[in-house]
Amino acid sequence: MLDLWKFAERNFSRTSWSGLALGLVTALVFLFATDRLLFSGNAHLQVGMQKNAVRPDERVVKVWRDRQDPRGFVQSSLLKLPENQFGLAWISSSPISIRQAPPGHRFFGRAAYELTEVMAAQVKRINGKPLWIHEYMIQGARTGDERRAVLHAASDPSVDAILMTMNPPWLFNDWLQYTKSNQRASIFAMKGSRFGDFLQGLKFVRPSWILEAKLSRYFSFVRNRYAFNRAVQKANRLPFPLMHKPEAKKSKYINLNYFYPGKYFRAPKNMEKYKGYRATLMKQTLSEKGQGSKFFKLDIQTLAESGKPVLLYISPLPKEMRTDKEGVAYMQAYADLAKKIIKKYGGPNIHIATDTAFSISDKLIHKDIVHMHYGQALVDKLETLMVTDLNLKVEKAGGPSVYESKKR
Repeated sequence: MLDLWKFAERNFSRTSWSGLALGLVTALVFLFATDRLLFSGNAHLQVGMQKNAVRPDERVVKVWRDRQDPRGFVQSSLLKLPENQFGLAWISSSPISIRQAPPGHRFFGRAAYELTEVMAAQVKRINGKPLWIHEYMIQGARTGDERRAVLHAASDPSVDAILMTMNPPWLFNDWLQYTKSNQRASIFAMKGSRFGDFLQGLKFVRPSWILEAKLSRYFSFVRNRYAFNRAVQKANRLPFPLMHKPEAKKSKYINLNYFYPGKYFRAPKNMEKYKGYRATLMKQTLSEKGQGSKFFKLDIQTLAESGKPVLLYISPLPKEMRTDKEGVAYMQAYADLAKKIIKKYGGPNIHIATDTAFSISDKLIHKDIVHMHYGQALVDKLETLMVTDLNLKVEKAGGPSVYESKKR
């Protein structure tokens, strides 16, 4: 059996400070040499960028990279946007993503689309400039993921105003802040990151990821390691274990009811089909001491410092929930906490719409608590709020309805 103590004594007992310094210098020289020798042209920068699924003239740019790409979001310099444009960042997770839209509600015949596309199709200009929507949409995003989007949009000079979805089940859900993502550590290399980000990061990011993020500021080789790895894999020269994607594994969720003694999660009869999401929604920490609240506080501080007009809104909930007394009371406490944090850490440029949870038209068609099959009424409401709350001049586009049967 290996005696670890004897092994350490034999190999490291004579290690000197000069030896450690020499090793560090050697490592830095190696990094600098590698950084200068490896080519990192436009092809490497483009890797991981999402391709727009719509025509370029619909003015929606998807600034989110492959979720395994640690560089996070795309720099505006790579998007080749026109100079005279109004950039509207729309930060959201999957609630803006429409799937399985029924006939009559399809976007130019497509059953799958994003609400960003709908807004871009019906709004021509804002403040006299052509509207371009910067879509920060991450499937399965938690508050920690949206933190990266806020930092990016707040510091991006091509973004003039910001919409941000407050996803009802996830915003203050401390049990679900820790989903794995290679992009999480990118916070530590982003402009505007705070000491609070570091404290939060220690709870969910590996130390090696933090070091990589810090080094990525200075070494393109480290920053573009995902792109280099992809290039090597395509070359088929080395038997990398990542040559093929691993088989998808079904997620297993543990029952967390034990951690909520005395809490009653059984849904009313008319909410039975939403019972899973409803229970998840009501397992949040509605306190400023919660992890989700701390992320949200950091977001509000960053948005306030940006000075850009910001509108936060709660994603609409199904109309059946309006008669769910316990659910309505819970969402009122949810909204009160969000308002309290904004009042405490925000600024005059930040506006919040909490009535969007229940006041949007019945014409919304929900798939579940989070996702919709049709959401035109939400787009209309947001366009109205941009005028009344953010004092933006919104010029609508003419032409036929976007919900025609003919595909583009």
